Amino acid sequence: MLGFLIKGYTLNAIADELCLSPNTIKTYRTNLYRKLGVSSKQGLVDKFYDEQR
Repeated sequence: MLGFLIKGYTLNAIADELCLSPNTIKTYRTNLYRKLGVSSKQGLVDKFYDEQR
């Protein structure tokens, strides 16, 4: 799911790709943000690319 978020997919697009409910994707995203200590999509992208260096 991280890859989809980094690429800019919407929740609905991710849900369609993974055959899951948009609400499930929203919960996964919220948990991912919490675990990584970010509060926005931009924060997630920044953290991802900082870790790649």
